[in-house]
Amino acid sequence: MSDEVVLDRTRLLTCFQGNQAAADKILHQFVLSFPDDMRKLREFVTEGKFDEAHNSAHAFKGAALNVGAGKVAASALVLENAYDEQRNPPPSQPDAEVMLDSLEDALMELMEAVMEDE
Repeated sequence: MSDEVVLDRTRLLTCFQGNQAAADKILHQFVLSFPDDMRKLREFVTEGKFDEAHNSAHAFKGAALNVGAGKVAASALVLENAYDEQRNPPPSQPDAEVMLDSLEDALMELMEAVMEDE
């Protein structure tokens, strides 16, 4: 995951057909929503709501790909795969915490990158 790009502005602009204002708006919405989304994801994991955890991680991954946040997408994919009940038993709580912390770290790096661009 460490070789993933924190913020790929070219991908972001491509997804929004070069519309910088729309791209910036969606990127900022993503960054502003992540604390609440992260809190919900942690609750799902803690409460043993593994299907919801899987779906939440999947949504994080998709949104991250849409804004060019490769590192966030890669971290979310790890969680998504970990909570795919058809493929795996759920991870232990300590393992889940490591994965959640990795996603949160990637989100913080993204937020820093966005703030630097302003």
